[in-house]
Amino acid sequence: MESKKKEPVLVYDTSAFIGGMDPQAILIPQWTTPENVEEVRTKSTKGILEMALKTGRMKLRSPSTNSINKVKELTRKTGDYPNLSEVDLKVIALALDFQNENWHPILMTDDYSMQNVAAALKIDYKSVTEAGIRSQLRWKIYCPGCGKEWKEDADKNLKKCDICGTKLKRKSY
Repeated sequence: MESKKKEPVLVYDTSAFIGGMDPQAILIPQWTTPENVEEVRTKSTKGILEMALKTGRMKLRSPSTNSINKVKELTRKTGDYPNLSEVDLKVIALALDFQNENWHPILMTDDYSMQNVAAALKIDYKSVTEAGIRSQLRWKIYCPGCGKEWKEDADKNLKKCDICGTKLKRKSY
């Protein structure tokens, strides 16, 4: 017997708030991480978020360690790890927690790397101001100088080629 998914739940990245999402206008459950709230800097956006938290339209929750570890492992395989902050990883992990609890999570983000990881986890995502990705991508880091490539588990701090010193770039494969 197939289990039926519950109602949708929205999980917000900072880019959704910056893009103008107003949680007050949405009736389905909405969540974000405590760390994500700290990333909101503009006064008007912070005011909207604070009001949503005060009225209970937006709720805070930290993701499980298990989901954080799973997301980190997957982002190394997709090549998105170097482009995601710890806050980004926790937001995706929170969506994964909801998925594991049989909710239908929708990740609200304009971040292509976050969308790519969500797609790999079979988590729905929606963009706020951008078009969004059309298909799941895998990334590799490469040196445009000497051609050396790194596919998976690239060090986040690796910015220059260890062979020729050229600034590294990334591309999908």
